[in-house]
Amino acid sequence: MKLKRNSWHGKLNSFTWGKGYLEDVDCLCPYFWGTVAAILGFPLTLLAKGIIYLIEHIPSTNWSAPTISENTRHKIAVVTAYSGLALGVYILTYIIVSSIVTFGLLQTLIWIGIVTGIVALVVVFSVGVVKIIESLERREKRPNLLIEMFKAKKNKHCPLVSWID
Repeated sequence: MKLKRNSWHGKLNSFTWGKGYLEDVDCLCPYFWGTVAAILGFPLTLLAKGIIYLIEHIPSTNWSAPTISENTRHKIAVVTAYSGLALGVYILTYIIVSSIVTFGLLQTLIWIGIVTGIVALVVVFSVGVVKIIESLERREKRPNLLIEMFKAKKNKHCPLVSWID
């Protein structure tokens, strides 16, 4: 499977996991799950990188930030992304449990159904708009990361990834 380095997921993974990440990954499955973790952990990654940037670029102090190796930066990015994932799961669990305690199980299930239905309608509407726009553009078909991952899961193999510029 050929993926572009400047695609949104390529840029996100390079930002989250470091610049050498795209060269290290040559199989779709770990790349896909790395992308999922990068999306879920993006707020914490952005916060951590922002703090590091501020520390490294504070002109008014004589304190200098310690140099961090690329390997250590990668480990920090991994921990940050998975912390974001864990925080998201915790918050969602807290909301559901507190709703059950406050409103009761039936009303909570009804609200979950309503919210899920609204999200599904938004997704279906968005996909429909995207399909209409794509049919009007008639551009060259590119591989979709999500569709290719589902195909790989169904065929029980992960295709190799090659990077193009």
